[in-house]
Amino acid sequence: MIAILYGNDSSEADAMRLAFEEIGADGVQNLPVSAIAIRVRTVPALLESFDAEGVTAVYVPESLTPALSSIQQVTRARGLPSLASGRELIEQGVSMGVFLSETGAKLIVNQRSMQIENIDLPAQVM
Repeated sequence: MIAILYGNDSSEADAMRLAFEEIGADGVQNLPVSAIAIRVRTVPALLESFDAEGVTAVYVPESLTPALSSIQQVTRARGLPSLASGRELIEQGVSMGVFLSETGAKLIVNQRSMQIENIDLPAQVM
């Protein structure tokens, strides 16, 4: 279950949730992919939501850059990979992101954050 985080406006999260579900409609490596929108309020509330929903990864939109430190407390405490589509968030500690360029999609990894989140990416992905 991928948690798509949002602040006050869930519309951004809803669009991203649908995109993740469309990508994973047929599953990834024979595993189903699903996503849920979760509002960022407090660290305890995030911990509770992630545990209740069985979250395995977290997507952080650029609009939540001011809350990144709180979000990282949760991802690091639970060993959850954090994902983003903004290079700035990767530089600030989100573990990985995918960007479209003229030559196609590029995966960018923040290795230090991956170590802190205790995430081990297979070599073939790198």
